[in-house]
Amino acid sequence: MGVKPLLDVIIYSDLFVAKPSPLPFRAAVSQLGMEPSDALYVGDNPAVDFEGAKAIGMRTVRVSRGEFRHDQGNDYIDWTIHGFDELLDITARLREADNT
Repeated sequence: MGVKPLLDVIIYSDLFVAKPSPLPFRAAVSQLGMEPSDALYVGDNPAVDFEGAKAIGMRTVRVSRGEFRHDQGNDYIDWTIHGFDELLDITARLREADNT
C-alpha cells in the first residue's frame, strides 16, 4: 500500500494473541511511549479489528473497502472512511480538539 514509511510502529498480532485481544494494541502504544487515548487505530474488519483497540481506550477508524466493505459496523468504531486520504481530516479535527 505504500504507507509503511509513514508508520512509527507495526505490530503483527499473530506474534501475541489473535485480535480482538487488547495485547497487540497495548504493545503498540507501549513501543510508542504514548497513552492509548492519544493513538488512532485504523482497520478494516469489524469482526476482529476494533474491540481490542477500544478496550484499552484507543480511538478507531474503519476503512470500509476491500473484502469487508459490506460487513456491518459496530460500537467499537469511532469513524468510518472509504479511503486513507480521509484520515487527514480526522487527524486534523483531533488536533484541533486537543488544542481547545
